[in-house]
Amino acid sequence: MDLIDLHQNTEWPARLDQVLSSSPVDWADRRTTVQTVAPPGLARLQRMSAVPRFDLDAVDPEVYEGILEDALAAAARGGAVYTELRLPQESVVYPQFMERFEAARSSVAEQYPGFDAGA
Repeated sequence: MDLIDLHQNTEWPARLDQVLSSSPVDWADRRTTVQTVAPPGLARLQRMSAVPRFDLDAVDPEVYEGILEDALAAAARGGAVYTELRLPQESVVYPQFMERFEAARSSVAEQYPGFDAGA
């Protein structure tokens, strides 16, 4: 049976970190900071799970395409023949979004024949 990976969560900021090869979030330091400012309970959990935001407009088109390609390739490596990415709302207003998505999809489909994706 073929694997269809619908609404794959792209973990956007983490993928951006990976593609940009920037320093990742220091989660140990972040945990210590959150423990200091937030009392135990739901407020602390929400702060711990929140990932720092980034400015999507500052991302170069080639880097943006790399983020999409990385997410699609992860699904293809996992054996999916089709995936739909669940993207942050701001990503669909990125200039040339569909062109970048289609280029990433085509690149992954070349590496993994039979793979397809939607957004």
